[in-house]
Amino acid sequence: MAQGLVGARRRRIVATARRTRRIFLCGLFTGIPAIVLGVKARKQVAASGGRLDGDGNALAGIITGAIGTVLQTVGIAAVVGLAMLGNTVSSDFINTDPVDGVCNEDRWLQDPDCGSSSGGVNTDPADGVCNAERWMQDPDCG
Repeated sequence: MAQGLVGARRRRIVATARRTRRIFLCGLFTGIPAIVLGVKARKQVAASGGRLDGDGNALAGIITGAIGTVLQTVGIAAVVGLAMLGNTVSSDFINTDPVDGVCNEDRWLQDPDCGSSSGGVNTDPADGVCNAERWMQDPDCG
């Protein structure tokens, strides 16, 4: 069952990545040309000697293109960073410890050998003593 959940999660991540990639590619193809064309238009307006109008529009294109390019770059860095963080975090919660009869105390939540068949829920008996290391599972800590 865990493999099915991992596969479904991976499919959702891939689908989201495809959608966000389209948004980022749109910014790549519009932000930089807006800057280039805005600079070109401002030069043409300046060289026209007052015959052409639209210097403000060209400046707006440069500004919005620059803002879009910067935001896009930050967004790509954030997505890459979160993807790398997600791979690190999610691998910590996948049960990779085999059933070997030995409880790995460092990974007691993921180790099936630490506790009963309930998957590690309420495995500490109600003895009136709160085990601070296992406070989530100890009924005496609540």
